[in-house]
Amino acid sequence: MRLWMVETARLDDAGAEWEELHRRAKGIVFTSGDWLRTLADMYGREAYCVLVGDGEMIRAGIPLLLKRKGMLRYSGALPMSLYSGLLHTLAPEDYPGACEALLSESEQLCHFASLSLPHDNALISILASREWDVQHRLSLRLDLSNPERLWNGYSQSLRRKIRRASEVPLTIRDDAPVDLLIDLYEKSYLRHGILPPTPPQQMRGWLSRLRQQGLLHCFAAYRADGVPAAARALIRDGDMVYDWLAGADPVVAPSGSHSLLHTILLRYSAEGAKTFDFMGANTPGVVEFKRSFGPYEHPYVEAYWYRTPLVKTLLRIQSARLLRGRRL
Repeated sequence: MRLWMVETARLDDAGAEWEELHRRAKGIVFTSGDWLRTLADMYGREAYCVLVGDGEMIRAGIPLLLKRKGMLRYSGALPMSLYSGLLHTLAPEDYPGACEALLSESEQLCHFASLSLPHDNALISILASREWDVQHRLSLRLDLSNPERLWNGYSQSLRRKIRRASEVPLTIRDDAPVDLLIDLYEKSYLRHGILPPTPPQQMRGWLSRLRQQGLLHCFAAYRADGVPAAARALIRDGDMVYDWLAGADPVVAPSGSHSLLHTILLRYSAEGAKTFDFMGANTPGVVEFKRSFGPYEHPYVEAYWYRTPLVKTLLRIQSARLLRGRRL
């Protein structure tokens, strides 16, 4: 049995090791050091990582964004950052032992921890055996490699909406202001009688910073009179495009959001992107819009660790209180 060496460090102190692991593991944008540090700054957390090595090099790691409340230490879900809970370059025979070591260290560090992970039966089994609460989730993805096949995959109602929108042409811009995106993002939640999960002012700072880093691409659709109908923010990571944030005002153009996304998909397809990820498919109503584009299901998991049943109860009460506070 291989002897694993585990350490917990601030991301700023272990930045070089984390970035090297990220490079070798071909990590996604949501596991990069820049992304994690930005999240920590925006949400008032401390960026840590748990690393496991074999004496020669670091083989795997888990990012944790800690928040302290009294004697308790929390590492909640990384906001809007799917599949971000594990980096590794492990051989199959080393995978179980290294994951056990990472999880054990995380459990000792946190009273509550949350990880978003790619669907992996071996890891799910390890998490379940350690009494993590494993929730199966779905995202939706589109194959962008063939524009004609993309169009043929749309539902008939979606094709009608796009054709109808073309009768009153919308101007599509790829330099949409952050303030416009935030305004439509907020309006989309307010239409359903709830406040956004992240306050607009906080989102504004986050989006501005991501755009300055070249990570965020903002698109918007405008009516002929210059009134904005829909906006979307996307993140491109190699061949992958993530549908990161969106907002719309259907009163301005009922099918504006459909037409905008169709244009975006064709553009990324022409630029050589291979896959478009809708970033989750677990909210009723929004799912109907996403499914009309003919995507395939992409499973992932969210895993939660509670040190004690009391911690679990307290966090659920807090979550319910926050949700009630968002209702108008």
